[in-house]
Amino acid sequence: MSTAVAVSFWALAVACAATALRAAHPDGLEGPPRPRPATVTLWLLVAVPSVLQTCVPGLLAALERDWRLVAGGQVWRLATSVVVQDGGVAGTVFNLFALAVVAVAAQEYWSASRTWATFWLGAVAANLVVGPVLEPVGAGSSMATFALGGALVTNALLGRTRSHAVPAALVALACVAVVAAGRDYHALPCLLGLAVGTVPPHGPRGLSRRGSRPRGSSDGR
Repeated sequence: MSTAVAVSFWALAVACAATALRAAHPDGLEGPPRPRPATVTLWLLVAVPSVLQTCVPGLLAALERDWRLVAGGQVWRLATSVVVQDGGVAGTVFNLFALAVVAVAAQEYWSASRTWATFWLGAVAANLVVGPVLEPVGAGSSMATFALGGALVTNALLGRTRSHAVPAALVALACVAVVAAGRDYHALPCLLGLAVGTVPPHGPRGLSRRGSRPRGSSDGR
């Protein structure tokens, strides 16, 4: 992986989150949003096995994407490969950071159900696209996170608060271009996410109602 691609990964996660937050809160936030229960649950669902794999021999091999085994009937690996990481300590730290940043932004933009659906369907779709040829064996939550982030970007650009989202969205799209130019397979889940984001409804849910409640407060969803 080139340095440019590695840096783009970090910038992409932040830019996707910033795009969603700016679209959801065009007047700005007084402080960082508090993670809601559904967001914390999603993060822990990925984080706990990812940490446990360091002390549980065989967990990675049991859950990772192995296309030979998937083709042999172990289709659950298309989902379980998201909750373990194959990038060592550095890769795990990045993946959990990226998921936290993007998921917290997504909770401000979409409902928990749409966030979860986009994340998990993006994970399975990315594994189906990447697995057969490009990366037959692997694991990690980055593809699902980038699919979710990409979906937030295009959806925000199609929403009524698009003008607030444009600067961060352009950074995100530039990062995707760098990843694609570097021939990194993560470009494919990014593109999948960008396509999924075009599915209506467009724009943040409940913008007018959220604008009337204290910024950074939780509505429990």
